Amino acid sequence: MLTTATSELLLPGYRVDPESGAWVTLPWPDDPDEKAALVSMSLGPALIDWAEGRGMDGHGDPVPGLTHYQTCLPWRYTPGQKRFIILWWLLDSDGRFVYRRGVKRGAKGTGKDPFGGALMDTELCGPVELYDWDDRTGRPIGRRRGMPLVQVSSNSEAQSKDILRVANALWGAEAKEFYGIDAGDTRTVIKDTGGRLEVNVASEASSEGDPVTAGFLNETHHMRTPEARRVAAVARRNAAKSPSHIQARVLELTNAHGLGGGSVAEASMETWQKQLG
Repeated sequence: MLTTATSELLLPGYRVDPESGAWVTLPWPDDPDEKAALVSMSLGPALIDWAEGRGMDGHGDPVPGLTHYQTCLPWRYTPGQKRFIILWWLLDSDGRFVYRRGVKRGAKGTGKDPFGGALMDTELCGPVELYDWDDRTGRPIGRRRGMPLVQVSSNSEAQSKDILRVANALWGAEAKEFYGIDAGDTRTVIKDTGGRLEVNVASEASSEGDPVTAGFLNETHHMRTPEARRVAAVARRNAAKSPSHIQARVLELTNAHGLGGGSVAEASMETWQKQLG
């Protein structure tokens, strides 16, 4: 009898979670020393603290974090989401992000939009830019970007507006006032700096060349048309063309794709499998 642990169908890059038996792909180490070393080289722990309301400014004063859009309680990540954040903001010894492109894939109903919205808000106002290294601990120290430009692209403008609506709902009244947030249907602006989180237009030509600091591709399992694939390609090119010190990246948020549909999510999966050999 075949199980997920013995099946020959287990693809490269997958492993079986010993507790649940589920197939997982997140490259999270099992060795405690490896985990500690990884965590110590990531901006992720500070970003988790910031989002969950434990962040501090440069003077040691507390700053507001995010608020759950349904309960109005302080935002909290799941353990799996925390692991993803630590890996996504992992740095090498030169202060460069280890991962330049990523895909966060999950089953429908697992909270993909709230998680994606929290990451977008983090890119807008969180300490996502490497500032220095702590002399005592050797850990990286982050700071807010001066004028962030965070863009979200989808198969349709309506899908992008849906996740922007969730991202806006994660700002409580205190946070909106503190950061100077002006939340809109298609664009959310930091009033004193001009930084913004915006819905990218569906047209390839009109979005070419924007100096993004972070890009998000939402619902890429639905991005199957030639135009949608071009929009995804433009988002990646815009990130690649941003100044080197920005280290702009693009993150996909998706459900499982349909095989043979030609979606952006499927192409990313196939590229990853080829990379693994």
